[in-house]
Amino acid sequence: MVLSGRNSDLGRGLFSFFAGGFVYYLYAKMAAQGLCQRWKTPLSAATIAGFAVAVLDIKLGFVTPAINQLMEAVLAPAGYGYDTAMGGRIAWLLVTGWLFPVALLTLVTNETARGAMGKTLSPLGDLSYSLYLTHFPLQLFFAYGVAAMGWDKSFYYTDLALLCFMGLLLALSFASHHYVECPIRRYLRNGIPGWNSIFKPVPQTT
Repeated sequence: MVLSGRNSDLGRGLFSFFAGGFVYYLYAKMAAQGLCQRWKTPLSAATIAGFAVAVLDIKLGFVTPAINQLMEAVLAPAGYGYDTAMGGRIAWLLVTGWLFPVALLTLVTNETARGAMGKTLSPLGDLSYSLYLTHFPLQLFFAYGVAAMGWDKSFYYTDLALLCFMGLLLALSFASHHYVECPIRRYLRNGIPGWNSIFKPVPQTT
């Protein structure tokens, strides 16, 4: 919370990094002990409830005021002051520190318990690296394009801007994956002697 107040980008990055590591640690423990089947339903319920509250809060804006009231009720009798700006930070922490990690844990526990259930969405997974490579250059292109057209920055917040950006991003990522990434991968695997032997899976010993 301190880092998020002083440097929001650094704070979010560090917090998300360690939150992801903690989720993986929990999942590894659960998978090793065979607990994924037992916990998939409670985790799914918690994720659905959390996102429902988050969506309602976007419309009604009740979470931050409720947090402020609760903190003031707890701290005021003890003689401690409270900055109401902390309510927004605590709400942000509940989303990034609880809801997102729980959602990730829900996905992996359900996948482990039920087997591969996302095969129909696997093409999106194939595009993930291309999405990662192209999203930032496309953002720059949009920024320069909007400035060159003389449009107001409020255009970024419109549904049309989102649809245009996502459509172009998926199209560029598809083209990059099929016409750049896949050919390079085939060349590395087949065109460089000894490449396959370098990455040959290590036999499991029993």
